[in-house]
Amino acid sequence: MDEWIAKQWESKKTKRPYGAQNTKYTAFRKRTSLTPGFLVRYADDFVIITDTRAHAEDWKARLQTFLHSKMKLTLSQEKTLITDIRKKYIKFLGYEFKMVRGKSRRGYISRTIPDRGRLKRKVDQIAEEIKNIPECYSREQLIGEINRINSKVRGIIQYNQCCTWVSVAMDKHGRRLQLAAMRRLKQYKGKWIPANQTQNLPHIHQQYKQKIPSVKYRDIYVGFTALTFCRWEQTRYKNQAETPYTEAGRQAYFQRTKKKRINARLDEMYPDKAARGASYGQWGKLNNFEFIMNRAYALNRDKLRCRVCGGWLISAAPWAHRINPNLPLDKVNRVNNLVSLHKKCFTAVNNPSQDISEFDVKAQKKIIGYREKLVPSHTRNNQSALMERRVR
Repeated sequence: MDEWIAKQWESKKTKRPYGAQNTKYTAFRKRTSLTPGFLVRYADDFVIITDTRAHAEDWKARLQTFLHSKMKLTLSQEKTLITDIRKKYIKFLGYEFKMVRGKSRRGYISRTIPDRGRLKRKVDQIAEEIKNIPECYSREQLIGEINRINSKVRGIIQYNQCCTWVSVAMDKHGRRLQLAAMRRLKQYKGKWIPANQTQNLPHIHQQYKQKIPSVKYRDIYVGFTALTFCRWEQTRYKNQAETPYTEAGRQAYFQRTKKKRINARLDEMYPDKAARGASYGQWGKLNNFEFIMNRAYALNRDKLRCRVCGGWLISAAPWAHRINPNLPLDKVNRVNNLVSLHKKCFTAVNNPSQDISEFDVKAQKKIIGYREKLVPSHTRNNQSALMERRVR
Protein backbone atom coordinates (compact mmCIF):
# COMPACT_ATOMS: atom_id res chain seq x y z
CA MET A 1 0.00 0.00 0.00
CA ASP A 2 2.85 2.40 0.90
CA GLU A 3 4.51 1.80 -2.46
CA TRP A 4 1.28 2.16 -4.42
CA ILE A 5 0.40 5.49 -2.75
CA ALA A 6 3.93 6.84 -3.28
CA LYS A 7 3.83 5.95 -6.98
CA GLN A 8 0.65 7.98 -7.43
CA TRP A 9 2.46 11.22 -6.59
CA GLU A 10 5.69 11.39 -4.59
CA SER A 11 7.73 8.77 -6.51
CA LYS A 12 5.87 9.05 -9.81
CA LYS A 13 8.28 8.26 -12.65
CA THR A 14 8.74 10.97 -15.27
CA LYS A 15 10.38 11.10 -18.69
CA ARG A 16 12.62 14.02 -17.78
CA PRO A 17 14.63 14.15 -14.53
CA TYR A 18 13.96 16.97 -12.06
CA GLY A 19 16.73 18.55 -10.03
CA ALA A 20 14.59 19.00 -6.91
CA GLN A 21 11.40 17.44 -5.59
CA ASN A 22 9.75 20.86 -5.14
CA THR A 23 10.29 21.63 -8.84
CA LYS A 24 8.81 18.24 -9.72
CA TYR A 25 5.73 18.81 -7.55
CA THR A 26 5.17 22.29 -9.04
CA ALA A 27 5.24 20.80 -12.54
CA PHE A 28 2.79 18.07 -11.48
CA ARG A 29 0.32 20.63 -10.14
CA LYS A 30 0.48 22.90 -13.19
CA ARG A 31 0.74 20.47 -16.08
CA THR A 32 -0.87 17.16 -14.96
CA SER A 33 -4.12 15.87 -13.53
CA LEU A 34 -2.33 13.82 -10.85
CA THR A 35 -3.93 13.91 -7.39
CA PRO A 36 -1.44 15.23 -4.80
CA GLY A 37 -1.16 13.34 -1.55
CA PHE A 38 1.25 12.35 1.21
CA LEU A 39 0.88 9.27 3.38
CA VAL A 40 1.66 9.22 7.10
CA ARG A 41 1.30 5.71 8.52
CA TYR A 42 1.97 4.01 11.85
CA ALA A 43 1.10 0.28 11.82
CA ASP A 44 -2.49 0.09 10.52
CA ASP A 45 -3.35 3.70 11.42
CA PHE A 46 -2.74 6.21 8.63
CA VAL A 47 -3.77 9.54 7.13
CA ILE A 48 -3.44 10.82 3.56
CA ILE A 49 -2.95 14.57 3.30
CA THR A 50 -4.13 16.42 0.20
CA ASP A 51 -5.30 19.91 -0.79
CA THR A 52 -9.03 19.74 -1.65
CA ARG A 53 -12.12 17.74 -0.70
CA ALA A 54 -12.45 16.49 -4.30
CA HIS A 55 -8.92 15.11 -4.16
CA ALA A 56 -9.63 13.54 -0.77
CA GLU A 57 -12.71 11.77 -2.15
CA ASP A 58 -10.66 10.58 -5.14
CA TRP A 59 -8.00 9.14 -2.80
CA LYS A 60 -10.64 7.36 -0.72
CA ALA A 61 -12.29 5.75 -3.75
CA ARG A 62 -9.03 4.63 -5.37
CA LEU A 63 -7.57 3.37 -2.10
CA GLN A 64 -10.72 1.36 -1.40
CA THR A 65 -10.46 -0.27 -4.83
CA PHE A 66 -6.75 -1.02 -4.39
CA LEU A 67 -7.17 -2.59 -0.95
CA HIS A 68 -10.07 -4.74 -2.12
CA SER A 69 -8.50 -5.94 -5.39
CA LYS A 70 -4.83 -6.27 -4.43
CA MET A 71 -4.86 -7.01 -0.70
CA LYS A 72 -8.35 -8.48 -0.15
CA LEU A 73 -9.04 -5.93 2.59
CA THR A 74 -12.09 -3.79 3.26
CA LEU A 75 -11.72 -0.12 4.15
CA SER A 76 -13.75 0.74 7.27
CA GLN A 77 -16.33 3.37 6.30
CA GLU A 78 -16.88 4.37 9.95
CA LYS A 79 -13.19 5.09 10.58
CA THR A 80 -12.25 6.46 7.16
CA LEU A 81 -13.24 10.13 7.40
CA ILE A 82 -12.66 13.14 5.18
CA THR A 83 -11.98 16.21 7.34
CA ASP A 84 -11.14 19.84 6.65
CA ILE A 85 -8.60 20.44 9.40
CA ARG A 86 -9.12 24.18 9.15
CA LYS A 87 -12.56 23.60 10.66
CA LYS A 88 -12.29 20.46 12.76
CA TYR A 89 -9.69 18.43 14.66
CA ILE A 90 -8.62 15.02 13.42
CA LYS A 91 -7.47 12.31 15.84
CA PHE A 92 -4.32 10.34 15.05
CA LEU A 93 -2.01 8.29 17.31
CA GLY A 94 -3.50 9.76 20.48
CA TYR A 95 -3.21 13.37 19.29
CA GLU A 96 -5.63 15.91 17.85
CA PHE A 97 -4.53 18.06 14.88
CA LYS A 98 -5.94 21.27 13.46
CA MET A 99 -4.86 24.25 11.33
CA VAL A 100 -5.71 27.66 12.80
CA ARG A 101 -5.22 31.25 11.68
CA GLY A 102 -1.73 32.47 12.45
CA LYS A 103 1.30 34.40 11.29
CA SER A 104 2.66 32.32 8.44
CA ARG A 105 3.10 32.67 4.69
CA ARG A 106 -0.13 30.80 4.01
CA GLY A 107 -2.03 32.33 6.92
CA TYR A 108 -2.36 29.10 8.95
CA ILE A 109 -0.30 27.40 11.64
CA SER A 110 -0.68 23.91 13.10
CA ARG A 111 -2.18 23.27 16.52
CA THR A 112 -1.76 19.92 18.22
CA ILE A 113 -3.24 18.79 21.52
CA PRO A 114 -3.38 15.41 23.31
CA ASP A 115 -6.51 13.42 22.50
CA ARG A 116 -8.75 14.84 25.21
CA GLY A 117 -10.90 11.74 25.66
CA ARG A 118 -7.91 9.43 25.86
CA LEU A 119 -6.08 11.78 28.27
CA LYS A 120 -9.08 11.88 30.61
CA ARG A 121 -9.24 8.09 30.69
CA LYS A 122 -5.54 7.88 31.55
CA VAL A 123 -5.93 10.46 34.35
CA ASP A 124 -9.02 8.62 35.70
CA GLN A 125 -6.97 5.42 35.87
CA ILE A 126 -4.07 7.07 37.72
CA ALA A 127 -6.44 8.82 40.16
CA GLU A 128 -8.00 5.44 40.95
CA GLU A 129 -4.57 3.88 41.54
CA ILE A 130 -3.66 6.70 43.94
CA LYS A 131 -6.95 6.21 45.79
CA ASN A 132 -6.29 2.47 46.12
CA ILE A 133 -2.86 2.77 47.78
CA PRO A 134 -3.30 0.79 51.04
CA GLU A 135 -3.16 2.62 54.36
CA CYS A 136 -1.01 -0.10 55.95
CA TYR A 137 2.04 0.15 53.66
CA SER A 138 5.53 0.53 55.08
CA ARG A 139 7.34 3.74 54.18
CA GLU A 140 9.45 1.88 51.59
CA GLN A 141 6.38 0.34 49.97
CA LEU A 142 4.63 3.72 49.88
CA ILE A 143 7.59 5.35 48.16
CA GLY A 144 7.67 2.45 45.72
CA GLU A 145 4.05 3.23 44.82
CA ILE A 146 4.85 6.95 44.46
CA ASN A 147 7.70 6.09 42.12
CA ARG A 148 5.51 3.76 40.04
CA ILE A 149 2.74 6.34 39.68
CA ASN A 150 5.25 9.09 38.90
CA SER A 151 6.54 6.92 36.06
CA LYS A 152 3.05 6.78 34.60
CA VAL A 153 2.57 10.54 34.93
CA ARG A 154 5.92 11.23 33.29
CA GLY A 155 5.04 8.72 30.56
CA ILE A 156 1.89 10.69 29.72
CA ILE A 157 3.88 13.93 29.63
CA GLN A 158 6.71 12.56 27.50
CA TYR A 159 4.31 11.01 24.98
CA ASN A 160 2.40 14.28 24.59
CA GLN A 161 5.14 16.90 24.94
CA CYS A 162 5.37 17.16 21.15
CA CYS A 163 1.90 18.80 21.18
CA THR A 164 1.94 22.59 20.94
CA TRP A 165 -0.93 22.81 23.45
CA VAL A 166 0.36 20.17 25.87
CA SER A 167 0.42 22.62 28.80
CA VAL A 168 -3.21 23.62 28.20
CA ALA A 169 -4.32 19.98 28.23
CA MET A 170 -2.32 19.06 31.33
CA ASP A 171 -3.47 22.10 33.32
CA LYS A 172 -7.04 20.83 33.10
CA HIS A 173 -6.23 17.60 35.00
CA GLY A 174 -3.12 18.46 37.02
CA ARG A 175 -4.83 19.83 40.15
CA ARG A 176 -7.16 16.84 40.37
CA LEU A 177 -4.28 14.34 40.64
CA GLN A 178 -2.43 16.51 43.17
CA LEU A 179 -5.47 16.71 45.46
CA ALA A 180 -6.06 12.96 45.16
CA ALA A 181 -2.43 12.33 46.14
CA MET A 182 -2.62 14.66 49.14
CA ARG A 183 -5.79 12.98 50.42
CA ARG A 184 -4.03 9.61 50.30
CA LEU A 185 -0.86 10.91 52.01
CA LYS A 186 -2.75 12.31 55.01
CA GLN A 187 -2.52 8.88 56.65
CA TYR A 188 1.28 9.06 56.20
CA LYS A 189 1.66 12.66 57.53
CA GLY A 190 2.14 14.03 54.03
CA LYS A 191 2.92 17.70 53.40
CA TRP A 192 2.88 20.21 50.55
CA ILE A 193 6.60 20.67 49.76
CA PRO A 194 8.13 22.80 46.93
CA ALA A 195 9.13 20.43 44.15
CA ASN A 196 12.72 21.70 44.10
CA GLN A 197 13.10 20.64 47.75
CA THR A 198 12.16 16.99 47.10
CA GLN A 199 14.80 14.38 46.29
CA ASN A 200 13.07 12.31 43.60
CA LEU A 201 13.00 13.14 39.88
CA PRO A 202 15.70 15.81 40.42
CA HIS A 203 16.09 16.66 36.72
CA ILE A 204 12.40 17.60 36.64
CA HIS A 205 11.60 18.83 40.14
CA GLN A 206 14.62 21.13 40.44
CA GLN A 207 13.06 23.34 37.75
CA TYR A 208 9.82 24.03 39.69
CA LYS A 209 8.89 25.75 42.96
CA GLN A 210 5.25 24.59 42.87
CA LYS A 211 4.32 22.64 46.00
CA ILE A 212 3.54 18.95 45.51
CA PRO A 213 2.21 16.28 47.93
CA SER A 214 5.24 14.73 49.59
CA VAL A 215 6.12 12.33 52.36
CA LYS A 216 9.27 12.20 54.49
CA TYR A 217 11.61 9.23 54.15
CA ARG A 218 14.49 9.41 56.64
CA ASP A 219 15.88 12.92 56.05
CA ILE A 220 14.52 13.49 52.52
CA TYR A 221 11.15 14.25 50.96
CA VAL A 222 9.72 12.19 48.10
CA GLY A 223 6.76 13.67 46.22
CA PHE A 224 4.06 12.93 43.68
CA THR A 225 5.13 14.69 40.48
CA ALA A 226 2.66 17.01 38.73
CA LEU A 227 1.11 16.69 35.27
CA THR A 228 1.79 20.41 34.86
CA PHE A 229 5.55 19.85 34.93
CA CYS A 230 5.70 19.78 31.14
CA ARG A 231 6.88 21.93 28.25
CA TRP A 232 6.41 21.68 24.52
CA GLU A 233 9.40 20.11 22.75
CA GLN A 234 9.85 20.26 19.00
CA THR A 235 9.94 16.82 17.40
CA ARG A 236 12.86 15.78 15.23
CA TYR A 237 12.37 14.09 11.90
CA LYS A 238 12.88 10.34 12.05
CA ASN A 239 16.33 9.13 11.03
CA GLN A 240 15.73 5.74 9.41
CA ALA A 241 19.27 4.62 10.31
CA GLU A 242 18.36 4.73 14.02
CA THR A 243 16.73 1.39 14.69
CA PRO A 244 16.75 -0.65 17.93
CA TYR A 245 16.98 -3.90 15.94
CA THR A 246 20.62 -3.64 14.82
CA GLU A 247 23.87 -2.82 16.61
CA ALA A 248 24.62 -0.05 14.10
CA GLY A 249 21.16 1.41 14.61
CA ARG A 250 21.51 1.40 18.39
CA GLN A 251 24.93 3.03 18.20
CA ALA A 252 23.58 5.71 15.84
CA TYR A 253 20.81 6.48 18.34
CA PHE A 254 23.14 6.77 21.34
CA GLN A 255 25.69 8.81 19.41
CA ARG A 256 22.97 11.40 18.76
CA THR A 257 21.30 11.39 22.18
CA LYS A 258 24.24 11.09 24.58
CA LYS A 259 24.50 14.86 24.99
CA LYS A 260 20.74 15.50 25.03
CA ARG A 261 18.82 16.24 28.23
CA ILE A 262 18.60 12.89 29.94
CA ASN A 263 15.32 11.26 30.89
CA ALA A 264 14.05 11.44 34.42
CA ARG A 265 14.89 7.82 35.22
CA LEU A 266 16.38 4.72 33.65
CA ASP A 267 14.75 2.06 35.84
CA GLU A 268 13.99 -0.07 32.80
CA MET A 269 17.72 -0.84 32.50
CA TYR A 270 17.57 -2.80 35.77
CA PRO A 271 15.60 -5.99 36.54
CA ASP A 272 12.47 -5.61 38.71
CA LYS A 273 13.55 -8.38 41.08
CA ALA A 274 15.89 -6.16 43.11
CA ALA A 275 13.32 -3.36 43.40
CA ARG A 276 10.68 -5.78 44.71
CA GLY A 277 13.18 -7.33 47.10
CA ALA A 278 14.20 -3.93 48.47
CA SER A 279 10.56 -2.93 48.98
CA TYR A 280 10.05 -5.96 51.24
CA GLY A 281 13.44 -5.76 52.99
CA GLN A 282 14.82 -8.94 51.42
CA TRP A 283 18.17 -7.63 50.16
CA GLY A 284 19.89 -6.40 53.27
CA LYS A 285 20.21 -3.05 55.01
CA LEU A 286 22.23 -1.23 52.34
CA ASN A 287 20.13 -2.34 49.37
CA ASN A 288 17.12 -0.28 50.44
CA PHE A 289 14.66 1.67 48.34
CA GLU A 290 16.91 4.73 48.30
CA PHE A 291 19.62 2.64 46.59
CA ILE A 292 17.14 1.24 44.04
CA MET A 293 15.90 4.76 43.26
CA ASN A 294 19.27 6.52 43.11
CA ARG A 295 21.11 3.95 41.00
CA ALA A 296 18.82 4.95 38.10
CA TYR A 297 19.73 8.61 38.63
CA ALA A 298 23.42 7.69 38.71
CA LEU A 299 23.02 5.81 35.42
CA ASN A 300 21.47 8.94 33.90
CA ARG A 301 24.35 11.05 35.15
CA ASP A 302 26.86 8.56 33.71
CA LYS A 303 25.02 8.76 30.35
CA LEU A 304 24.79 4.97 30.05
CA ARG A 305 28.58 4.52 30.10
CA CYS A 306 30.76 2.47 32.44
CA ARG A 307 32.81 4.75 34.71
CA VAL A 308 35.82 2.41 34.46
CA CYS A 309 36.16 1.31 30.84
CA GLY A 310 33.86 3.91 29.22
CA GLY A 311 31.82 1.31 27.28
CA TRP A 312 28.08 1.53 26.65
CA LEU A 313 25.88 -0.07 29.30
CA ILE A 314 23.22 -1.21 26.85
CA SER A 315 23.88 -4.90 26.19
CA ALA A 316 23.27 -6.14 29.76
CA ALA A 317 22.02 -4.84 33.09
CA PRO A 318 24.46 -2.29 34.64
CA TRP A 319 25.99 -2.78 38.07
CA ALA A 320 25.76 0.04 40.63
CA HIS A 321 28.91 0.38 42.76
CA ARG A 322 29.17 2.32 46.05
CA ILE A 323 32.36 4.38 45.93
CA ASN A 324 32.61 4.46 49.73
CA PRO A 325 30.52 1.69 51.31
CA ASN A 326 31.59 2.77 54.82
CA LEU A 327 29.51 5.96 54.91
CA PRO A 328 26.52 6.27 57.26
CA LEU A 329 23.24 4.81 55.99
CA ASP A 330 21.78 8.25 55.23
CA LYS A 331 24.73 9.03 52.89
CA VAL A 332 25.96 5.71 51.48
CA ASN A 333 23.26 5.46 48.80
CA ARG A 334 23.26 9.04 47.60
CA VAL A 335 23.76 9.61 43.88
CA ASN A 336 27.22 11.15 44.35
CA ASN A 337 28.39 7.92 46.04
CA LEU A 338 27.15 5.64 43.23
CA VAL A 339 28.77 4.84 39.87
CA SER A 340 27.59 2.63 37.01
CA LEU A 341 29.87 -0.23 35.88
CA HIS A 342 29.99 -3.28 33.66
CA LYS A 343 29.84 -6.54 35.62
CA LYS A 344 33.47 -7.29 34.68
CA CYS A 345 34.62 -3.87 35.91
CA PHE A 346 32.50 -4.18 39.08
CA THR A 347 34.14 -7.53 39.88
CA ALA A 348 37.63 -6.11 39.28
CA VAL A 349 36.99 -3.16 41.61
CA ASN A 350 35.59 -5.28 44.44
CA ASN A 351 38.19 -8.05 44.23
CA PRO A 352 41.54 -6.44 45.18
CA SER A 353 43.47 -9.67 44.48
CA GLN A 354 42.26 -9.93 40.88
CA ASP A 355 44.76 -9.32 38.07
CA ILE A 356 43.72 -6.24 36.04
CA SER A 357 46.40 -6.37 33.32
CA GLU A 358 43.71 -7.06 30.68
CA PHE A 359 42.39 -3.51 31.18
CA ASP A 360 44.02 -0.51 29.50
CA VAL A 361 46.15 1.90 31.56
CA LYS A 362 43.36 4.45 32.05
CA ALA A 363 40.91 1.80 33.28
CA GLN A 364 43.56 0.29 35.61
CA LYS A 365 44.06 3.69 37.29
CA LYS A 366 40.34 4.03 37.86
CA ILE A 367 40.06 0.50 39.26
CA ILE A 368 42.92 1.16 41.68
CA GLY A 369 41.34 4.47 42.68
CA TYR A 370 38.01 2.82 43.46
CA ARG A 371 39.76 -0.01 45.34
CA GLU A 372 41.53 2.48 47.59
CA LYS A 373 38.20 4.10 48.52
CA LEU A 374 36.75 0.74 49.58
CA VAL A 375 39.09 0.74 52.61
CA PRO A 376 37.83 2.75 55.66
CA SER A 377 39.65 6.09 56.02
CA HIS A 378 41.13 5.27 59.46
CA THR A 379 42.53 2.01 58.04
CA ARG A 380 44.03 3.89 55.07
CA ASN A 381 45.61 6.41 57.48
CA ASN A 382 47.06 3.60 59.61
CA GLN A 383 48.39 1.86 56.48
CA SER A 384 49.94 5.13 55.27
CA ALA A 385 51.53 5.76 58.65
CA LEU A 386 52.90 2.20 58.75
CA MET A 387 54.33 2.57 55.24
CA GLU A 388 55.90 5.89 56.23
CA ARG A 389 57.57 4.34 59.29
CA ARG A 390 58.86 1.48 57.13
CA VAL A 391 60.33 3.95 54.65
CA ARG A 392 62.02 5.85 57.43
